[in-house]
Amino acid sequence: MIVAFLRDRLEAVCAAYPAPQILLLSGGIDSILIAAVAATLNRGDGDFVALTLAHPGHGSATEELETARRVAEHLGIPHDVVAPDAERWLGITRDTVRRLDSSDPWEVLAGATLLAIDQHAASRGLRGALITGAGADALFLGGADGRIDVEAWDEAVRSKVAANFTRDRFIPDFYERLIDDPSRHIQVWQTRRAYELALRIHPDVVRGPRGVDKHLHRLTARSLGIPRELVQAKKHAMQMSSGGVDTLVAQARDALSREVQGTTYSDPAEESLEFLVARLWLRELEREGK
Repeated sequence: MIVAFLRDRLEAVCAAYPAPQILLLSGGIDSILIAAVAATLNRGDGDFVALTLAHPGHGSATEELETARRVAEHLGIPHDVVAPDAERWLGITRDTVRRLDSSDPWEVLAGATLLAIDQHAASRGLRGALITGAGADALFLGGADGRIDVEAWDEAVRSKVAANFTRDRFIPDFYERLIDDPSRHIQVWQTRRAYELALRIHPDVVRGPRGVDKHLHRLTARSLGIPRELVQAKKHAMQMSSGGVDTLVAQARDALSREVQGTTYSDPAEESLEFLVARLWLRELEREGK
């Protein structure tokens, strides 16, 4: 059922936007499954390309990047790695903070990722849709293991959808602030058909007999030829898996280290993260008193 839905969804996108379409490919099962279905629709060499944003060397970014590379290679989909250096990433982050008028890490890192991908695509003359697996977590209760009864599952899915499939968010015009044509940003699972489909699938089918997160998606990807080891990775939030948070922490440490050089007992570049947070809070208290 989900393959038929994804095929129809991707075919509609292909009909609406100039090729190639742009798959935002991470090491997570949601984007892997979409790429696997996209590969079955490839009518030539240029229907889809995959882009992965990563900050290699930070957190799980290297591991997820390697998974994305292997998936793209296995499927025969051209793959670009978007890896801004520290200066470039700082500029993108500043621009995102300004556009969103927010300093929330979840909002800013999601926005900076989209902005970096869109800018890279523009630099290559790619004008197709930006395709993500957004919405799958709400529909299939991603990010958790364990079995759950049908009534509780149904209630949880409806609650997640009500909270996530809406413009009534902290930044309602999030996408409009970031990209010129927000309709190009395709969140594959955020449709009424997907919602109705998800409610028809029994939770034991979604998570399997052992209650594994997105068991159905992993099994489906395997049926489309994705090697077992590439579909088994645990889920990480995009903000963490790309290395975005670790990169910002490293930049904060460097900036604070230069700012307080020679005036403090320990170096922000080396002290524990807890101590660093305490330092930032105390600095705010100091500023309040001035």
